[in-house]
Formats: sequence, C-alpha cells, structure tokens
Amino acid sequence: MIKRFCAWAPDDRARALVYALTLLGAALRLYQLGHFSLWDGEIFTLFISSKPLPLLLPALRDFGAHPPLWFLITRAFNAFGWNEWMLRAPAAFAGILAVPAMYIAGKRAVNSSVGLLAALFIAVAPIAVLYSQVGRMYSIILPFTALIVYAMTRALQTRAWRWWFALACLSALIAYAQYLSLLAVGSAYLTAGLILLAQTWRRTQPFRVGTFVREFFRHTARLWASFAAFFILLAPLLPLMQKNFFQRQLEREATTAFTPITVNADFLRALFLDLAGGEWLLGLTGLIIVAGLALSLRKRDFRPTLLAVVWFGLVFLVVAVIHPRRFPSRYVLHLVPIYLLLTAHGVYLLGAWLSKFSARANAAQLARALVGVVAAVLVMLMLAELGDMYRGSQEVSRGERSTALLLNGNWRELAQYLDAQVKPGDMLVYGGDGSQRPPRFIAPYVSADYQTRAHTLNPPSDAPSNVWWVGVGLKADQVVNPTDTVVAPLQAFGDTQLVRATRPIKMQTMPLPRAWSEWETQMPASGLAFADLTTNANAPALRADYSAAVEASMIGPTVPVQPGQLFRLSARVRGVSEGFYDFSPALRMQFFDAQNRFIPNAGAQTLLPTDAADWQLLLLDGAAPPNAATGRPVIVWSDYSFLYAPRVELQDLQWQMERIAK
Repeated sequence: MIKRFCAWAPDDRARALVYALTLLGAALRLYQLGHFSLWDGEIFTLFISSKPLPLLLPALRDFGAHPPLWFLITRAFNAFGWNEWMLRAPAAFAGILAVPAMYIAGKRAVNSSVGLLAALFIAVAPIAVLYSQVGRMYSIILPFTALIVYAMTRALQTRAWRWWFALACLSALIAYAQYLSLLAVGSAYLTAGLILLAQTWRRTQPFRVGTFVREFFRHTARLWASFAAFFILLAPLLPLMQKNFFQRQLEREATTAFTPITVNADFLRALFLDLAGGEWLLGLTGLIIVAGLALSLRKRDFRPTLLAVVWFGLVFLVVAVIHPRRFPSRYVLHLVPIYLLLTAHGVYLLGAWLSKFSARANAAQLARALVGVVAAVLVMLMLAELGDMYRGSQEVSRGERSTALLLNGNWRELAQYLDAQVKPGDMLVYGGDGSQRPPRFIAPYVSADYQTRAHTLNPPSDAPSNVWWVGVGLKADQVVNPTDTVVAPLQAFGDTQLVRATRPIKMQTMPLPRAWSEWETQMPASGLAFADLTTNANAPALRADYSAAVEASMIGPTVPVQPGQLFRLSARVRGVSEGFYDFSPALRMQFFDAQNRFIPNAGAQTLLPTDAADWQLLLLDGAAPPNAATGRPVIVWSDYSFLYAPRVELQDLQWQMERIAK
C-alpha cells in the first residue's frame, strides 16, 4: 500500500494527502459539535439570526457590533429551527475549508511541502478547532485569510488582473464577516506594496527620484486599482460600521473599568499562547519560526520576515495607539494562518538545513524524515491540548479580560434544572456579575410553561415559596434576606451560581399614579407623545406614539425598602421592542441608600410570549440590593422603538413589594 502510494505522481500524492487532512480536520471539528450548551456570544448569534430578514440589519445596527455576513449565513442554516449542532455547523464547515485553503496558500507561497505542513497544522491547531466549534464568525476568518494570502501571492507572481480583483473580493468578504479583519486587509495590501516597492528599487538602479516614482506608480497600478475595488465593495458596509462599531462598540469599550492594554510581555504572552495552543507548543513553534526566519534571511529571502513584521506589527501598532480595554485573540484570528504558515516554513527549512550535516547520500530522504519527526511532535502536542477542549475545561481565550469564556457555559443545564424545580409562587432574583445575562441566556432552553409558571402574578401566600438567586459569579454573601429564611447550599452551573432561599412570601400592591401626567417625566419637547387609555382595570394604562428617535423616562413614587425585599413590576404591552438585554418600554427599579446615593439593582426583565390579542406580559423581578433605603419604579422609553414599533400600548401596570413584618 505504501509502495503503491509512493509510486504516484507528486501532485497526486499531495492531492490525496490534502483530502486526508481535510477529513482529519472535519472529524476534529464535528466531534461533540452539539455537546455543550450555547455560550454568551452564540446566544447573541441566535438572537440576531432569528430576526425576520428585513429587521436583521436594523437589529445589528441598534444592538450589535458586528457586520452582517455571518448572521445571514447562520440564518440560512437555522431557517427551519435551531439546535446547538446546526448553530455551530457553519463555523465547523468554515474551519474545515481552512485546511485546503492553507495548502494552496503554502504551496503557492513556497512549495507543496510547506503547503501540506500548513494544512496539517491548521487541521489540528487547538485555537482553529476550538473556534470551529463556536457559533460565531471567528472561524470563517481562517479560510478567508489563507485565501487572501493565496490571491496576494498569485497577483504578485502573475500580475494578472483577475488575481488583483480576487484579492479585492476576498478582502471585502472578510470585512463583511468581522470589522477587525480590516487589519488582515491592510496587512495584505501593505505586504504586496512593500514587495512591489522593493522590486521597483532593484529595477531603477542607479537611483533617480523621478524615475523611481514614475516606475513605482506604474508597477503598482494594479494594486491601487485592486484597493479601489475593495473600497467600492466595502462602501455599503460603512454606514453600519460607523453606527454599531465606531459609535457604539468603541465608545462602550472606552467606558469600561478595565485597565487599558499596552504591548507588553503579558499581552504578548497571552496572544502567542492562544496562537500556539499551549506552553510547550509556544516554546517549540517559537524556536522553529525564529530559526526559519534566520535561515530565510541567510538565503536573502526577505518575504517570510516581511510577512511576520507586517501582519503582527500592524496589530501591535493598533494596540499601542488605541490602548483597548479588552483584546482577546479572537479579535485577531487572522494571525493564526500566518503563524502556522511561518511554523510550516520553519519546519521545512530546518529539515533541509539539518540534512546537510549528514554524510549519507540520501540527504533528501533524511530531510523528509526530520520534517516528519518535528511535525509529529507538534501534532501530538496539539492533540493533547484538544483533549481539554472536548472535556469543556479549555478557555477560549487566555487574553480575555472579563469573565473567563468557557465552551461549557452550562446554560442548558441551568435552564433544565430551573424548568424542573421552579413552582408557581416562586420568585427569581438575578444578581452576580451582570444580572441581565442569565434570563437572556436560559431563554432559548426553557419552556413557555416555565416562563408563565416562574412569573405568576398572584403567588400563594399561605406556604413557603422559593426565592431562586441566579447570577454569574454569584457569592453566598450576596444573597440578602430581610426575614428568617432557609438558605440551601450554593450550586454551580459552569460560571453561573444558583442559591435557593425558602420563606413565606406575601406581596402587597403599591399605589401608582393612574394618569401619565402625574408621573415625574424626563422627555424631549417633541418626538414622543403620551395619551392615557381607558380600561376596566384600576391600573395605569397609556399609549406612546413616536415621531422621532428619542428617549424618555417616567419616574414613580419613592418608598422605603429593606435590603433583600422582593419586588415585582409588571405590565401588559403591545408593540414592545426587544433588544438583546433590554426592552422598550423597559421596567426598572431605582434604589438609593440612606444618603440618597444611587445603588445598582439586582433585577432583570422577562418578556412572556404573545397572546391571541398580540399583548405580551413584561415583568421585572428582583430584590432590593444591600444598603438600599428607598426605591422607586421607572419606565424607560428607548429611541429604537421609533424604528421597530412607533406606537406602544401599555396597560395593567402593577408594582408589588414583599410585605415585611415589623
């Protein structure tokens, strides 16, 4: 069998090996693809891709920070319903395509051996496999980057228009998949430009400024035309990018409490650990890349060094200039193919260099053997790292600056537990690190019956009920109870904790102004008009009509509260606009301490399914935070309602507080 394979033509052998490596990459990416529950970013993908097609772009503009390509692809995969496997399938298939893409990129840039090594490494690379099992846009960056390198190389080698146009199209596609991949586009065009600059320099000796400038622009005319074509293709994306990336994402990042990142040893170590896959892999691949660059420079081949300096240097320059608060490796996943191409090139050159020290005649066979040994060691180390991922204990990014991002988020398991345990009359209180996250993340998994059962408006008051405290990073000392309560031990579901507190719960209805004019309002002079509605219920009811994208709030009466005292705000709403974490109108409780200082609350809203008359029940359940002395209800009207539902009706507004015995 082996002899027959060796008798094949070199191209046939290479083609067969690429097929085999692609199957290996597919097996690693499809294994346990739907095993773990969705994690935070995947639930956002599901939220956006489930929108009706006419609302998908507006939803990204108003609630997201991403371009639309990935959400359109995911929407096609989930057109007839979703599950974990189907939501992640596009990422897995994109990761599989990266294997042959890396082969043709390495083959065209150097030779078939480097292409095969690069395809092998990306087939088993931990970070490549990891993101191929995540329902986000990150894995599609891998084949796009490899194809950009391929198109750039073909364009430089052939100077054919079609390859310059292919470079423009691939650059536009990667930008439509992830905004930060514009770094890959800039790196590709800068690399090509510097290579053409060097060629022009050699052609115009002895040097004359006028001759050099004329020859440079003549020699790079097709590059400039390619870049112009890319910009034309990118133009439709620019308004969306300005709104949801520059205006929202970057401004939001600038206000976070994280320390600005600089290009220092900690940043470099975290980034390269992710690119390599582990401590041993980082040390070994680092040595191989450095050796490969040194051997290339010895042969006066400056292209690998130029590739490394431009692609990595541009990322370092951006970080050094803007000092982002967060910069995990998934933001610059386009560096993975470059890192692995440099590793493959280094392995190939090392094998050829070491074979020269052998006195044996078959130096070529010895070189192949040495390359095989080094490649086998790297592959075994990579496969060992994958074991942690399949067990759910591998972090997606060691460079993440917020909560550790694990594949095993356990939102499905948490939802199933709550669905089985929560009874009518129970209350859910969301706290910990980001109280709005759990209700959003368990929503895809819980039943409609659970949503109604967990938010019964009139719970029984003659028997003890459960107060379920749920939160990311929730600690036992954050569970505050105003009366005698039986508190069960804390349970962990991934990075989310749950505590059950049991006591009799008696709720009392608090008075609210019936007419909207009796509320304290904060609203613009125009753009939003309120009108009272007449209903049979003895509760506030009103209609809001938007004529412009404006924001307003209605503030209710202030009452004394005790820490841990339960509250519930509820209203029937028609025309509610749903964001990822919030709604418009939104129900909120504001709390203040004894010195009248504002205290962030521990409440989170839930929107129940639509009834036959197109009404939905919007609820806010929670507990007064520690040190709270007073509280008041607030209704917030956001500007995005103008686009999604400019007429909103709200009725049966109720405010309930737990009755605490004096």
